Amino acid sequence: ISQQVNGSSNYIASPGELLHYKIFFRNIGTTPFENLFAVVRLNGAALDLSTIQSDYGQVQPDDNMIVWDSAQASKLRHLNVEETGELDFSVKVISNWSNSDTNGTVINNEVNVSQMSQKFSIKVNSGLEITQKAYRKSQEFSNSGPIPPAVGKATTYTITWDIKNYFSDAKNVKVKATLPSNVTLTGKILPEDQSSNFTFDSSS
Repeated sequence: ISQQVNGSSNYIASPGELLHYKIFFRNIGTTPFENLFAVVRLNGAALDLSTIQSDYGQVQPDDNMIVWDSAQASKLRHLNVEETGELDFSVKVISNWSNSDTNGTVINNEVNVSQMSQKFSIKVNSGLEITQKAYRKSQEFSNSGPIPPAVGKATTYTITWDIKNYFSDAKNVKVKATLPSNVTLTGKILPEDQSSNFTFDSSS
């Protein structure tokens, strides 16, 4: 038994995305199999189990399961020697959840095809969220200029970025923004030291 998620055997999921699972099972014995059944049980706080979909399997979201029998999948009905069968389903990753829920960093599932069983797991990227606000009056900087803005006169605003990390440490995080052609930087930045690693590319 093997598995792929979104076309990869080593997939790393991201919050809010749809996961398409493909389950492969192959007969490595010496005789054909008849009338098999398959069960997939999902386990992971990152999953929205109400979104499970399968064209042929019987979805049981209350039990975190999808069940297939030989009446629904032809390869379960008869699987020759060295022949491979395939089952598939999809489920969505929750967009955000609590920092304290450390079980959300891994999605586990167990696949049973008759008496055969195999466990799988995939990791989940840290859930990052960014919000931006613009202030005419702020405690950080003294802004100036007419309100509402007037042609030919500069009005300054304070822009703040708030970044939230739902779980797991995040490394080498970058935030990028593109300014309209009629907007320029004042040069006032917090924090003022190099910890902000702030750079500006005037050509872009």
